[in-house]
Amino acid sequence: MNGFVYFATTEDEQFVKIGYSMRPKQRTHEFGTLRPSNFAIRLIGYVPGTMQIERRLHWEFAPLRDRGEWFRYAPELQSFVASLPLIVPQPTVPPKTIYLRS
Repeated sequence: MNGFVYFATTEDEQFVKIGYSMRPKQRTHEFGTLRPSNFAIRLIGYVPGTMQIERRLHWEFAPLRDRGEWFRYAPELQSFVASLPLIVPQPTVPPKTIYLRS
């Protein structure tokens, strides 16, 4: 099924989540595999993709995996994300940081 592969970072940009969703903008409100403790999450952007592409990226960046779909946002992963033609969400209201608790 086609949807989007999205990338979201923690506020301190130490970690990035690589996920798949049909509705990536709404998905940031529904994260289930959260990192421990409180932190803010920001959706960097998303690209058209499939669950297979998401799984391939998880495999490709496995050495950086922290937990579940969370990866250390190391320079090689930052470069990869920067090279993508991301669809960057444009807020329709003033930006708001979402704080989630595990």
